[in-house]
Amino acid sequence: MATHLNLVASMKLIGVAANGVEQSFVAGVATPIQQPTGEWACPTLTHDRPAPQPIFGDDSLQALCLGLSFIRLRLEDFLESGGRLFLEEERAEISRDHLAAWFSCVGSNRQHPLR
Repeated sequence: MATHLNLVASMKLIGVAANGVEQSFVAGVATPIQQPTGEWACPTLTHDRPAPQPIFGDDSLQALCLGLSFIRLRLEDFLESGGRLFLEEERAEISRDHLAAWFSCVGSNRQHPLR
């Protein structure tokens, strides 16, 4: 993965772990990149990865969707472990319901309400 990311979607967050340790981070996805093997990799950023984590798919759309799902799951896991999330600028707290609204059904096992 390249060190410079072309983020296509991101948000700046503050995470407060269950033990009280606070950290600012960016959660986001970069432009999927086709690999020499033909598969695609979508670089993702989350609170618990020191470097971009590539998420692979058969095509760029699948890699992007799986990358967003990965971010949602990592943030939900953080909340479930007793952590708290806040939007960096507003310092507004983010609940699991907020994550569900932002990510809609991406990364969810629930059917979309419009179907």
